[in-house]
Amino acid sequence: MANHDKSQIEDQIKEAERQLFSNEFHAEDILNSKEYEFMQRMLVDQMLVDEPMYVKLRARIEAFYVNTERVKKLGMTESQQATITQSGFPMSYRI
Repeated sequence: MANHDKSQIEDQIKEAERQLFSNEFHAEDILNSKEYEFMQRMLVDQMLVDEPMYVKLRARIEAFYVNTERVKKLGMTESQQATITQSGFPMSYRI
């Protein structure tokens, strides 16, 4: 393995560790993940690309995905906890 390849892999490992153990949440990290890219590819429908409702639906799915990842990493905010309690449906049901 070339030194350049080894260095690149080490950098990727360090970045993955930073994301995993950081108490910060960056939506860009989620939006640049391979899992997110896979999900986006699954949602593509060339016949609907220009439909306003399709665009809105994809935006809502993206927002839900990012928020779910944030909750997994940092937990729910107080307002989210209050909403869940008032609705009677647990977060596990929503996800």
